[in-house]
Amino acid sequence: MRIVENVVAALLVFGFAVGLSACKDDGYPEGPLPGTEYDIFPVVIKVYVTDSEGHDLLNPEVTNTIVNNKIKVLYKAKEYEMHWEPEYSSGSRAIPVVWNGLQVCKPYNEDGRYFLTFGDFDRMAYYEDEEFVIDWGDGSWNTVFCFSNSFWWENHEPQNVFYLYVNGEKQKEGWEEVTIVKSFDNDI
Repeated sequence: MRIVENVVAALLVFGFAVGLSACKDDGYPEGPLPGTEYDIFPVVIKVYVTDSEGHDLLNPEVTNTIVNNKIKVLYKAKEYEMHWEPEYSSGSRAIPVVWNGLQVCKPYNEDGRYFLTFGDFDRMAYYEDEEFVIDWGDGSWNTVFCFSNSFWWENHEPQNVFYLYVNGEKQKEGWEEVTIVKSFDNDI
């Protein structure tokens, strides 16, 4: 009788262990399932710049435009001068992470506003309190940006959390764009 109890107990333990291991699919590590592709866009921080009346200060045709101010970004002990976005398209469906530094981009959406971008940063990388500073090139106060990015896979689906702070003020979670309102002496 004792042998039967031991065999039954061993079978129960074995069955329990097999049942638990069936919950985990060891054949597919975290990440996308085989045959599944995801378009994971890079982090591209967009900065719109207006005056107190809402004029687009990056538009070269606006009276108080700042595009000729030698705007630059200070990031990791390097300076990145502003340049215009290239006029060509990539001609590919791939979404590569391409370091563009600081560039001013022509409007491509309905609102017709020019904007600055800094990056690109790899969305699948981890960034914590990554800081860069925009020097507006006109002697005004610089603008300090700080961002954090986390990326992971959960149930073979990509997950991402992004935070952006501008001069210490937290922006809406997940938003990678901000509008800076610059004032001029005659606005006071």
